[in-house]
Amino acid sequence: MAFVRPDNSAHWYTDDGKPRHTRKNGKPTTLKDARVEGLFPSVTSILNVIAKPALESWKIEQGILSALRLSKEDEESMDDFAKRIVRDMKVSTSGAAEFGTKVHNVLEGYNKDQSIPDEGDEVYGWFKEYQPWFDQNITEVYQAEAVLVSHKHGYAGTVDLVANHNLWGKCVIDFKTQRVKRSPRFYETWIYQLAAYQQCVDGDTKCLSLLIDSNAPSEPVEKLWGSDEVEEGWSIFQLANQLYQQTKNYKPPVKEVF
Repeated sequence: MAFVRPDNSAHWYTDDGKPRHTRKNGKPTTLKDARVEGLFPSVTSILNVIAKPALESWKIEQGILSALRLSKEDEESMDDFAKRIVRDMKVSTSGAAEFGTKVHNVLEGYNKDQSIPDEGDEVYGWFKEYQPWFDQNITEVYQAEAVLVSHKHGYAGTVDLVANHNLWGKCVIDFKTQRVKRSPRFYETWIYQLAAYQQCVDGDTKCLSLLIDSNAPSEPVEKLWGSDEVEEGWSIFQLANQLYQQTKNYKPPVKEVF
């Protein structure tokens, strides 16, 4: 019996950048739908073909913690107990994702129109650490929470921020929340995503990750990726895209861009 089922969901976009993650009936858009409509897969969906050992280790850790936290009830079968452990684990992992989404939403509001959350907001403390970073470093916002489309390579995705940084110039910026243990960790898969976004932005653009510690409000930590790292990240993303297209037996309708 399979207690943990793989998540095969994906995000899709039209060729003009409209999200098409769900159908009219509210159900997730399928690969079959994408073939019919000529949809573009998201950058993150493509990158799911690459194993992420750190993420998988964290999920296993959450499962172990759930197993240690719970006790088998009288008359409860081992199968039912295992299912309850999985449900508890999913609550823990989804809670981390929900927190990240809340932080992103608050930062998006400030990036777009300088909107400030209520002091009682759950993530207000994190916003108060982000606000001075933004005010001191960002001199112009070009795009915030915007869809980028590569018609040449057949993918799309939503970028957190494209802005001018007072030290680094024009940057594609991606926010990441992380429960920092000893020191921040910047995973190599992050530059694969950023490099894909960079290809969709005109002009000389750098790639910047901004890490936000979910343990407690603190100053965000920057990582400006070097040109060699960006070049390698783009090469790996292209390989992932090829693998995605071959394993899904689907190549979006691309066109040359001059």
